[in-house]
Amino acid sequence: MKFVVRSLQFVVAVVVVSTVTPPLPAAPPSLDLNALASRTRPAVAALKVTRTKSTKTCTGTGFFVSKDGQLITNWHVIRDAATIAVATAGGETLTARVVAEDPEHDVALLQIDGHEFPALELASSDLAEAGVPIVLVGNSQFREERGLRGGIVAAVQRIFGRTMIQISTPLQPGLSGSPLVNAAGEVIGVANGQFVGATEEENVNFAVPLAPVRKLLTRMLPAPAATPAPSLAIAPDPVKLVIAE
Repeated sequence: MKFVVRSLQFVVAVVVVSTVTPPLPAAPPSLDLNALASRTRPAVAALKVTRTKSTKTCTGTGFFVSKDGQLITNWHVIRDAATIAVATAGGETLTARVVAEDPEHDVALLQIDGHEFPALELASSDLAEAGVPIVLVGNSQFREERGLRGGIVAAVQRIFGRTMIQISTPLQPGLSGSPLVNAAGEVIGVANGQFVGATEEENVNFAVPLAPVRKLLTRMLPAPAATPAPSLAIAPDPVKLVIAE
């Protein structure tokens, strides 16, 4: 099956992926969405990023992992950031700074000054199992903020030399950096992009597993210069070569 890998701003490559499991239909998971909404939405924030090398504004999602203002998001969301505005569920708009980043695995750690922020817990295991029901909580440009989208873990596999979680939940612009939570409301991954197929049914959606996130939280220092892996960032329009963020 042939897929086009697209970033937020340009087409990266055309690849033939024989190891990608075909996307599975999103079966209704046995999850208490009302309970998960109450538990997760307060800790999810909408990000608006202005870049140093562009006049465009990038939107994405982040989530608090500590009460003292630490947030996780995708590296491609905050790449070359001049300013990062964070809109919390409580209605505040605050400024964040990058305190650690991992371009290779597409994750970044942000810091906001303050305390007593609602925070999500990370699952005890870094391993996600195929068939496990999950919920994505994020800020799609096309739907409500902090919306919940159910699905399952379709597979866990190596893509471009990285371990990735393939999910049945469709991804849209604005959902980059959204937490992927299990039935207990614990984070098991971070949504980061998709392979865009010839049709919507052929799109394959992915999330970053927890291992790179844990390493980022322990490092808490700017990462050394690294060559980022090919981006799987979500493209809002599969036809255009230059994508409006």
